[in-house]
Amino acid sequence: MSDDIDFFVSYASVDAAWAEWIAWTLEKDGDYKTCIQAWDFAPGTNFVSKMHEAAASSRHTVAVLSPAYLRANFTEPEWAAAFTQDPVGNYRRLIPVMAETCKPKGLLAAIVYISLVGLDEASARDALLRGVSDRPGTRPLRPPAFPGARRPEDPAIPPTFPGPRITASQGRRDQVAQAADIQVRSLPEHLAPRPTPSDLHAPDPVPWVPLTAIPAVRWEPDPHIAAGDPETSRLELHLIPVSSGSSVAKADLSVVRNALAAVGRSNAIFPVTATVSVQTGVDHVTAMLTASAGAVEAGLRVDANGERSGWLCLPPTEMSDIALLVSAELGRLLAALISLPPALPEGVTFAAAISGRAKLQPQGWLHSRDLTVHAQQVATQLGNQLTTAATG
Repeated sequence: MSDDIDFFVSYASVDAAWAEWIAWTLEKDGDYKTCIQAWDFAPGTNFVSKMHEAAASSRHTVAVLSPAYLRANFTEPEWAAAFTQDPVGNYRRLIPVMAETCKPKGLLAAIVYISLVGLDEASARDALLRGVSDRPGTRPLRPPAFPGARRPEDPAIPPTFPGPRITASQGRRDQVAQAADIQVRSLPEHLAPRPTPSDLHAPDPVPWVPLTAIPAVRWEPDPHIAAGDPETSRLELHLIPVSSGSSVAKADLSVVRNALAAVGRSNAIFPVTATVSVQTGVDHVTAMLTASAGAVEAGLRVDANGERSGWLCLPPTEMSDIALLVSAELGRLLAALISLPPALPEGVTFAAAISGRAKLQPQGWLHSRDLTVHAQQVATQLGNQLTTAATG
């Protein structure tokens, strides 16, 4: 598959009409190149392989959000592949488009989405094109042109708009106001991204600084694995302060204690309805999700010296998919650790491990001002190195 695809359209099968309308609009009105299962996956090809190839080779993934999309089995790996490359959203690898009212959870809940809910076709077209543009708000309005009452089988004829139709008797809508109906969800202030680089497809390299000394890491003990579940491994990530001349301030554990569970839930480390125990020690505070068998399934910890740690259990996974899974989960852990109070120290380094398989010691450090810009690259690099060590 060509690597010059602008948008891979990910959708649930019941939303095929929306997906085809979105792809057609992007190609004909936006002059973009798209990839969509209905048009580009020939009979006899491997569905899963083609999905993986499309998600990997496209510059952006458009996720057509609906209740069906959130329930489908194959949609999560499609949007997760884009999220892994850009968990902070600086390069907009993942662009959700809400076609039907729904409530994204976990990682999807933090991503800005374009809403087409309730819009007529002209307003929906303008909202879509403005939303995917590198400079939202600059594209002029286009006159509406409904293609007909029936969606043709031949994609050479524009697909019918799946949303509501506005008749002349209903009056003209305020298209400018509706076109700006893009729902924005705020990240924590210290996570606000810098202005997007002019070249979205060639991110700057991570500005690693060599370590003059390897800091100690407070590794978690090997997890207790429930009987009959030998394939479970734990992934852990540590964010460790590095002093570049000034002393590292002690963390106020009382403030951290009140934030641990909420940050864990908002970043899908802990299920929203699960009971999370928070324990305070002499030099640390920990939030843990414990299974019925006594195994700690997930946790977040902040030490008084400023080290932040997070861990979760990896599900049994095919070896061909382990790198993608590890990078995605490291991205989730990193987002949680960055979100925790207090503000990050001037410099940070990283350590990671897969229990019983590999440990990745700190190798370089970053200025914290660079971390939010390069978070997705850090997660991917750590994931690749850790996976190589675990499978080599």
